[in-house]
Amino acid sequence: MRKVTKLASAQQETAQYALISAALALISTAVFWVFFFRGEFLAALGMGLFCGGAAFIPLHFGFTGSRKFAWLVIPLAFTAAFVRVKLFPYVSNDYVIAFQHWMEDFRQAGGFAGLAENIGDYNYPYRYFLALFSYLPTYDLYLIKLLSVGFDLLLAYYAARLCGLFTESPLRHMAAFFVLLFLPTVVLNGAKWAQCDGIYSSLMLGTLYYGLSDRPVKAVVCSALAFAAKLQSIFLLPILAVFWIAKRVKFKHLLLFPVVYLAAMLPALIAGHTLYDIFFVYFNQTNMFSGYLTMNAPSIFMLIGDGISNTSLASTLGTIAGFVYLLALLLHALVRRTRLGGKVGAHTIMRYALAMCVGIPFILPSMHERYFYMAETLAVVCACACICSELLPVLIQIPPLLCYDAYFRGYYRVYPEIIGSIMLLCAIIVTAAALFPVPSIRLIMQRRKNESSEGDLI
Repeated sequence: MRKVTKLASAQQETAQYALISAALALISTAVFWVFFFRGEFLAALGMGLFCGGAAFIPLHFGFTGSRKFAWLVIPLAFTAAFVRVKLFPYVSNDYVIAFQHWMEDFRQAGGFAGLAENIGDYNYPYRYFLALFSYLPTYDLYLIKLLSVGFDLLLAYYAARLCGLFTESPLRHMAAFFVLLFLPTVVLNGAKWAQCDGIYSSLMLGTLYYGLSDRPVKAVVCSALAFAAKLQSIFLLPILAVFWIAKRVKFKHLLLFPVVYLAAMLPALIAGHTLYDIFFVYFNQTNMFSGYLTMNAPSIFMLIGDGISNTSLASTLGTIAGFVYLLALLLHALVRRTRLGGKVGAHTIMRYALAMCVGIPFILPSMHERYFYMAETLAVVCACACICSELLPVLIQIPPLLCYDAYFRGYYRVYPEIIGSIMLLCAIIVTAAALFPVPSIRLIMQRRKNESSEGDLI
């Protein structure tokens, strides 16, 4: 009887939250349509649904804890949507050079029929969305931004759920959710730049969440979808190896990875593309900027500057160094494999994940400033989950933000970006140091005292 009563109460509460969120979505849709998206109802509706979702997710999943803090969700959700709506009219160079032409090409090719052609250089799942958008009577820029902004919600959701694995504090869960929604680079990446780094990043946070909550199938599925979305997921994909070392994922689960990836490519195969096209799309991407050591990224090559004459050799050495760095992390995990179980082991795995996301793009050549997106979001989760200091997300957020500012201004300032590279280097050192715990002075003194006491007894 108690179970039935409790279930009925939970359903009633969910219905209340759904009603509140729906009302917020309708009101915000009307506001956005009247004041910002005149003549673009789908854009207003999309951002209204974003606003409603930003309210419903924390309420339904209990991120607010008691009802005392639940009222904060509505103004925070509306503000998160409003900030993005204000940025929607901005037209980035990437849209003018690439996305705009891709949309026109899909429209001229007949929408989904255009999948048979080589339109764009992003992987095929992203092209499916562009083909779909070509049928809609809405400004292309808004549709592309709506796609990216929608995944901001998924990113925040997985951040809060991941935080919930380490702390029972609802306020920390709520902080993880809304700090992610308001994180400057998260807001700018999708709502202003029209980029899609939130897609693969949200799925990789899902990989971490499911892997640490003993749901290996979902973890592998999320990682495969992330890889299908964008190549930059490889910065965190090696965490699957750590899960395997920790016996949280079995080899049979890893076999799902190519199956899910090929399933995501099935529409492209049906459209007429070959397996060669499917598997070499990322190789073609890597060759596009191979002549540049850094694409405005606050990496180690930003520190070195333009004094390198043999860029090809430097690029090769940087690639080797990146693999050596990754191999060192995996070997360290292998040595400490007996300590990767339970809650303590989960803390360590999160530190491995953060070390990968910060260190690998910092060392590799030809990186963009956007490639630290996963590091920025994961650092927030670690801080909210009390895994790292609250200062670490600041240390990781500022350098890419300086580079974002340079891109939007079209004015690349050397010294601020060099300072950003130094900050990221410090973040890598701090993150790596957490994996190699050094005994405190108090602990060393206690050991010496115990040793001297044992000597007196002898």
